[in-house]
Amino acid sequence: MPEVQRIPFEEAVAWLEGRARAMARGVAVVGITGPVGAGKSTLARALSGCVLSTDDYLPDYDRV
Repeated sequence: MPEVQRIPFEEAVAWLEGRARAMARGVAVVGITGPVGAGKSTLARALSGCVLSTDDYLPDYDRV
């Protein structure tokens, strides 16, 4: 399993914005995963106003 590298939030935003700009069509779809409270939604909002949350879409596997 690859080693997980923690980077500062601002650095993650800058890297993702750079990758989005580098794309030929200027469109990027970014999937963000992580534990509850990790800042996924905050990161998504910093990147774009268009955020699709799956919080209510995926089942609660603890109840299934």
